[in-house]
Amino acid sequence: MLRNMKQNRARLIQSSLAYATASLTAITLHEFGHGQMAVIVGQHPIVYALHEQDIAGSRIDIGLIAAAGPILSLLLGYVVLYLY
Repeated sequence: MLRNMKQNRARLIQSSLAYATASLTAITLHEFGHGQMAVIVGQHPIVYALHEQDIAGSRIDIGLIAAAGPILSLLLGYVVLYLY
């Protein structure tokens, strides 16, 4: 019984660490998607931990930059599902 509890605790800790690592990686890649699109449209963004600096541009540029993060997140999700 005690051995089973230790195994369950170890699995819980490992699962929690894996989830936290995957979440932070996905958020970082999402934000870099915004930043990369900003570079493509000719801006010079500054990407911080969980967001990027607001940059001025045309409405089309702002729309492209805003859409790049979610699109990259969807593509990342498709890749993970394909590999699974």
